[in-house]
Amino acid sequence: MLSIRFFARDHRGGIAIAFGLSLAALGMLVGLAIDTARIYNVTNKVQSALDAAALAGAKWLAEHDNDQTKLQQVTQSAFQANVAGMGLGAVILSNFSATPDTATSSVSVGVQLQVPATLGRLAGLNEFIVQKTAGTSYQLAKLEVVLALDVTGSMNDIPAGDSLSKLQALKGASTSLVDALFADATSDTNVRISVVPWSSGVLAGSYTSAVSGSSSGSGCLVERSGDGATTDSSPTPLTYAAPLPASSQALGYACPPIAVTPLKGRLEASNIKAQINSLTAIGGTAGHLGAAWAWYMLSPSWANLHPTGSQPEPASRTVIKTAVIMTDGIFNTSHVGGVLDAGSGGYNEQSYTMFKSLCDGMKAQDIRVYTVAFDLTDSYALSKLEECAGANALTASTSAQLYEVFRQIGTDINSIRVTR
Repeated sequence: MLSIRFFARDHRGGIAIAFGLSLAALGMLVGLAIDTARIYNVTNKVQSALDAAALAGAKWLAEHDNDQTKLQQVTQSAFQANVAGMGLGAVILSNFSATPDTATSSVSVGVQLQVPATLGRLAGLNEFIVQKTAGTSYQLAKLEVVLALDVTGSMNDIPAGDSLSKLQALKGASTSLVDALFADATSDTNVRISVVPWSSGVLAGSYTSAVSGSSSGSGCLVERSGDGATTDSSPTPLTYAAPLPASSQALGYACPPIAVTPLKGRLEASNIKAQINSLTAIGGTAGHLGAAWAWYMLSPSWANLHPTGSQPEPASRTVIKTAVIMTDGIFNTSHVGGVLDAGSGGYNEQSYTMFKSLCDGMKAQDIRVYTVAFDLTDSYALSKLEECAGANALTASTSAQLYEVFRQIGTDINSIRVTR
């Protein structure tokens, strides 16, 4: 017969019980770990939706009066739209809130999450409750945009398979871009647009005296002298621009009949579009002049030469500056030293060299440069535009494509206006 002391010394069953209890505890820990990872994934998704909602609310707040009810609707709608496709399953979202701060155009939003437990139920937990918040301030950056438009004689041509002349297409695409940019203007000063028509020269208009040192003549100017030809330095007697020589005019080289227009706000939208629609095509292709005058319109170095309300601001996080240079041809004209150079083999290397320097100078001042080649197939000419603008060197072969390119530019410009 086995003694009672034998059973007291037998630990085999105790080991099994301890092992079972260890497995149960391990299972609970694994379950909690799995649920924790799931909660982390869910809350990250909700956080991104809250960020989007806060941004939408702050944008609305910056553009409207403080209407708490409407703000709640705007932010909650944005939040729900963002979480709709996130696959959150049985997660319950409640107590959404939006709190504005009008002084900083900021909005704080929050929501409560009830996340059902899965394996965490082994530890007696049926759900996890998490409170998430987000906040953002919103400001629409100011826009300064110059449309430097090639209106040389070839713009009268009709591209193969098209029904519009290149000039007609340019007018339509440009006015559409003007409308798109002004559509998001919340004041007359936070979106301003300049138009620079160019061909063999540029009609300087009210800038003639300051840029050339003389108020006489037609105001049709070519390159500035010295470093003025490739920089945005303020005009001096050593960097004055020369008038288009009479000898060149006798050969058919000419200026556009429409003068450059400085930066103007949305109250001038109809006048800007009227100027674009008045453009006519004439003269040769001095592409560097289009780049130079685009820079002048955007350069704070020229601030004292611009009319009140048209002075450019320095580029910054809240001032986005863009030059759009559109051309349909090979650069074939320059007047360095006041002498016509019609290029060799159609290419004017002086024009391309100055064009590259001007592009680099603008980009060094945080000016975004786009080039648009319209019905231009020459590989060398296209490579020079790409050297200038890189990924922003765009091409179009038809009027429909030109409209799309200008639409894309407008979308790009507006997409970088949000500062947070």
